Amino acid sequence: MTGDGYLWADRISLSSILLAERAQVSDGKLYVMGGGFDCVRHTLPVGLDASLALILEVPWGLLETPYRVQLELADADGAVAGFRKGFELASSPPEHWRRGVPLTVPLVFPVRAELDEPGRYAVRCLIEGEERGRVAFEVEQIAA
Repeated sequence: MTGDGYLWADRISLSSILLAERAQVSDGKLYVMGGGFDCVRHTLPVGLDASLALILEVPWGLLETPYRVQLELADADGAVAGFRKGFELASSPPEHWRRGVPLTVPLVFPVRAELDEPGRYAVRCLIEGEERGRVAFEVEQIAA
């Protein structure tokens, strides 16, 4: 523990990951509509058009340091199935942020993919090349 009472973590953590019909960040807060779905029932192929909502915890010592976030859609076998996106981000504290306090960073990314097969899929979040979390969902085919 440091003198100001906060633990000095050495890596960025993923505290939340959620699939939603829509999500957005405004004024440092996450707004989610139709969140937490885990099944898509549709005729196939189906176009997945969703939002991935993330909440990262960035330790004080890593603020303003660039970090790489990669998102990928994987099938049940772990193979990339639709998209892989990478971003370089750096998180800055607001003015008057108390020294030593980690920063909560809400993020939203679009998830768009054409899914041809029923089965289990997952959106994985990697930070600096290490998987930190995933959210899974099922695709079920319905009769046309």
